[in-house]
Amino acid sequence: MLRLTTERPALDFELDGKACSLPLSLLASEMADMVAIVGSGAEADAPSFVGWFLDFAAAYVGDQIRGLGDDGLTALMGAWTEARAKAGEPDMGES
Repeated sequence: MLRLTTERPALDFELDGKACSLPLSLLASEMADMVAIVGSGAEADAPSFVGWFLDFAAAYVGDQIRGLGDDGLTALMGAWTEARAKAGEPDMGES
């Protein structure tokens, strides 16, 4: 029997002293948005991924995520991508 759940694994982190959680798996609408904005495979555009990621993260943790410097944003994106791989999530060309 196939058993499904709407619970999604997440990356837990702290931002400005606030506990935050960012899902590792994407909803179908999030995947569609990413492909529409970023592209896929060889056509994937890294700068566009940054914009998509900020919008994705802001939806879960709030707009203060947009205040991260490039070092913090790079660290978060790297941790999220690594955690996705460890959780067995598919590579969507985000790395």
